[in-house]
Amino acid sequence: MLYPAPFPGWASKLLTGNPGSDSDHRLLLNAMARLREVCVDHERRADCASCAPARAAACNRDLVDTLGELLACLIDHFFAEERAMRKLGLSQREKELCDRHVEDHALISDTVLRIVAALDSPRTVVLIRQLHSVLGNWVKHHIELHDMALLRILERS
Repeated sequence: MLYPAPFPGWASKLLTGNPGSDSDHRLLLNAMARLREVCVDHERRADCASCAPARAAACNRDLVDTLGELLACLIDHFFAEERAMRKLGLSQREKELCDRHVEDHALISDTVLRIVAALDSPRTVVLIRQLHSVLGNWVKHHIELHDMALLRILERS
């Protein structure tokens, strides 16, 4: 099920015109919405110590499920974009843009993997905040700065 966009009015701003990218971006927005449902008070809680053990365990399971889906989406999305970049005959400026794009993929992936490695029930709420922040930055910056530029380069090729 797709959830409402976490940033009202953003869905149309994220449309690239590329069906694969648009589908991946919808999955990203969906993951962000699911994160907000894992812990409805993730912005204010310091940790999960005040939660009932069953609730904390359920939150941790929901976070693990969301991370699994997100990692699969990230791997597919980044692989497809990077494969497309390698196939292009790029100018030096375009190559530099693509290099920064790939570096941003590595930063996003590394951050998500660090969150996965830190999975720990008492810290679930902290990890949710961190993941939500990473995904929010992807939505606000990566798509506009990198994905849109790549799609313009691909359209010219």
